Amino acid sequence: DFGAIADSQGDAGPGIRKAIEAARAAGGPAEVVLEAGKYRITSLQDARFCFVIQAAHNLTLRGMPGRTEIVIANPKFLAFLIFDCDNVFLKDFAIDYDPVPFTQGKVVAVDAAGGTFDLDIEPGYSLMTEPWFVDAPQPAPKLGHIMDAKARKLKPNAPDHMFVAAWAPVAGRVLRMTPPASYKGQLSCLAPGDHFVITARSPSGTVEFDHNQNGGMENVTLYAGAGLAVALIGNEGALEFRHCSIRFKPGTTRLITANGDGFHCVANRKGPIVENGYFEGM
Repeated sequence: DFGAIADSQGDAGPGIRKAIEAARAAGGPAEVVLEAGKYRITSLQDARFCFVIQAAHNLTLRGMPGRTEIVIANPKFLAFLIFDCDNVFLKDFAIDYDPVPFTQGKVVAVDAAGGTFDLDIEPGYSLMTEPWFVDAPQPAPKLGHIMDAKARKLKPNAPDHMFVAAWAPVAGRVLRMTPPASYKGQLSCLAPGDHFVITARSPSGTVEFDHNQNGGMENVTLYAGAGLAVALIGNEGALEFRHCSIRFKPGTTRLITANGDGFHCVANRKGPIVENGYFEGM
């Protein structure tokens, strides 16, 4: 009714924001209901977040369980900021990114003496020339991870991270990666055939609850996150997160999910309550 059209290439952000504001202005209890389908978001509401819900009371944003997905089209964007609210809930939808806020590939050569390794970026994943790798908020060095050659997990007996300070094209989709001097010793743990992930990491939560009284999420799945998956900061009431998942999107080859923590909690007066969740790949 407010102009957000599912399964189109148009920006559904303005329509969803208008519906949320109408529900907020109406007072509670009120629901914004998203029908089934994928809602592509290409715009921000403020400098970081696609959606900002502020000073709302008894408001729920709800999708159709297992059938509604919000897809953020820019890896520099964060999804939701719920700020200074009481009893605001997100329910029954998934959040994803297209393109995802990281890239991945296979190591094809290692030059430990020269301090570099060559990474063949997997088709369907971004090259390092994209603005979410080059620009702020986190320019080089970029956080990377040495992954197992055969499984979706960190490589055993290898460091859990390696920064990349610079990169340069070699041929095709192969890039030559240069770690900072303090990390070059870790190249001995890297071998051709290993997988490697490089994140375009944002410093905040993909979904952030900040200084709220009550609220939370139910049956929400994050398939990708630009920063922390969920950040909970300075909340007064006991926020509730039930049946929420951070998981690999089915049918993809993604090696990670969120670029940071699953639930990152700081300075909350109570809780949060996190029950019956499923978390992987963070």
